[in-house]
Amino acid sequence: FVQPNGSTSHAGLAFETLTCALVSVAAAAVVTTQRGWTTLAPRLRSRAVLTRSATMGALAGVIYGVTFTVIESLGAGLFNLIDWGFAPVLTAAIGIVLWKDRFRSGVLFAALLLGVTGIVGLYQYGALGKAIDQSGWGIVGIAILSPICTAVSFSLQRWLLIEERGGLTRAHVIVVRFVPATAVLVALSAAMAEGRIAVADPFVTIPIIGVAGGLPALLVCHALVRGALSRFAAWQFAIPSLAFLGTLHHYDENRSPATILFAFVMLSAVLLVELLGDEGPESGGVLASPDT
Repeated sequence: FVQPNGSTSHAGLAFETLTCALVSVAAAAVVTTQRGWTTLAPRLRSRAVLTRSATMGALAGVIYGVTFTVIESLGAGLFNLIDWGFAPVLTAAIGIVLWKDRFRSGVLFAALLLGVTGIVGLYQYGALGKAIDQSGWGIVGIAILSPICTAVSFSLQRWLLIEERGGLTRAHVIVVRFVPATAVLVALSAAMAEGRIAVADPFVTIPIIGVAGGLPALLVCHALVRGALSRFAAWQFAIPSLAFLGTLHHYDENRSPATILFAFVMLSAVLLVELLGDEGPESGGVLASPDT
């Protein structure tokens, strides 16, 4: 991303703004095709649905705001290590406490232990420790806001997708999540980016955003209605491990047998859940109740 004056500052902000905008437009087009606006409006008249939708949209704004702020300091691989290292643990906790998930506790504990072991190992042997030494723990404190908001957002998103509660479609949920975030990011772009931001190579960038931004949002909606939140939490460990492995070519300091081993330890958490996991029926819980 470049500005008209040739500057590449705030590239993270530009990427997040364009991602949210494109996902919002695509989801709105799906809702229009499905004639879903007539069903969305009555749903949003419910105070419970409107409150959760507005909260989820606000949380998305925080998530993407933190992302573009921190990612330029730590890099994508290291930020995802923090973001998706904490998010699975917090998501599992919400699933167990508020949704009363009956996922096999031993399997979940083992998966979380593997994932956290991978995170700690990558911190110890990879570039994360060096980045913290250079930038201080303050940058980590800001980064942790993202997984907190992500875990809460997943729970709200699941409630909205269940027919007996929120009753929203996948496209509805993506709209109410990304449109408010887009508005906030556009305002920030206008304030911080010294005018408009141009895309240097739109024929490459926009298709990548469509695949890397829109497809995961749809898959998350699909997963949240098909399994326990705590099981979904263990799947999240695939994100930091794949992000870390995918950026090895860019960070020489991460290319060691120890870091690669710990990345695969995280991936084994997902494999463990798929091979041994056995969840019982979800029994409700505080956030699952249609009246609370």
